[in-house]
Amino acid sequence: MQLGMANGLETLCGQAYGAQQYHMLGNYLQRPWLVLIIASTVIVPFFILTAPNLKALGQEAEIADMAQSMATWMVPVVYSFVLAYTCQMYLQAKSKNMIIAYLAAVSLALHVFLSWLLTMKFEFGVTGAMVSTVVAFWLPNLSQLAFVACGDETWQLLSLNINGWELMISLGFMAAASVRISNELGAGNSKAAKFSIATIVITSLSIGLVLFVVFLVFRRRVAYLFTDSEEVAAVVDHMGPLLAFSILLNSVQPALSGEHPSIYLHLTALNVIKYISVCCNKIRMQGTVAWVNLTTYYIIGLPVGIVLLYFLDWGVEGIWIRTMIVVLIQSLVLVWITYGINWEKQVEIAHGRVNRWLVKDEQN
Repeated sequence: MQLGMANGLETLCGQAYGAQQYHMLGNYLQRPWLVLIIASTVIVPFFILTAPNLKALGQEAEIADMAQSMATWMVPVVYSFVLAYTCQMYLQAKSKNMIIAYLAAVSLALHVFLSWLLTMKFEFGVTGAMVSTVVAFWLPNLSQLAFVACGDETWQLLSLNINGWELMISLGFMAAASVRISNELGAGNSKAAKFSIATIVITSLSIGLVLFVVFLVFRRRVAYLFTDSEEVAAVVDHMGPLLAFSILLNSVQPALSGEHPSIYLHLTALNVIKYISVCCNKIRMQGTVAWVNLTTYYIIGLPVGIVLLYFLDWGVEGIWIRTMIVVLIQSLVLVWITYGINWEKQVEIAHGRVNRWLVKDEQN
């Protein structure tokens, strides 16, 4: 939810930077903070009431209480996303990606060290692990904010697994595609924006094809990287083809949809659409993408899932196949939508949007 709300900032900052309206970036950055803080506060009660909700759903009291102790520590993490998403999109719009990378590396090293120190050395258990998590989330965010406020010329004050690894590659392409498209639209380069989409999709798809073949052929051997159990390896071998096809879909979706799936099942197969949907987000077609998602997931996907799971009794395989069918339909529809985009018109719309929100630079 927070990432989706912050996506508008990515569009505005990218187009303002492309149009060389640098003084507007700081103004755009601060406007979403109030909205995201309010949105974060709305969902905090779900974390505070984790144990009662789980017990009401029939969860064992011991497990619910343990989940509550972790969920309470997650409240500061929820608020950290306000700075995380907005500052990252601001810096990405200016191609300051190395700053994000350096801070992420420092945060990772600190997280590993604190996790070892608090959980293994001092034996603080779950509390120690969660404290290290809070520190690891807030440190890079505060550092990003310090760079933006003190070291940036455009700042003006205004009142999990194999598939998860592969997903990170695609999400990186998503960020690159999003920034590039916004910059080119803001700069008035319609052909460059269209070329950026094609280049990034082809590059990410090529990586996905390589990983698809590797995992399809060596899936049983790959399983032993994570387990010594013959039983688990056999299950991986059996489910391998589905995972391999999911990896292939995963290679293209993150830069088509501009969304970040929040459920692991979606992480395994939902990433064929993100490149097209980033394109749609940059030209303000989020409403169209939302209707496509609602139609495919609920009108088509829900009945298919019920049939495969309850009537055909396909279990996990049925849910997985249902998700891949939905992704395939989404991909075809969004490819068709993107193919019909008038990029020259979108450049005019982008310029109109930048000018509508323009605040004149006092220095000029």
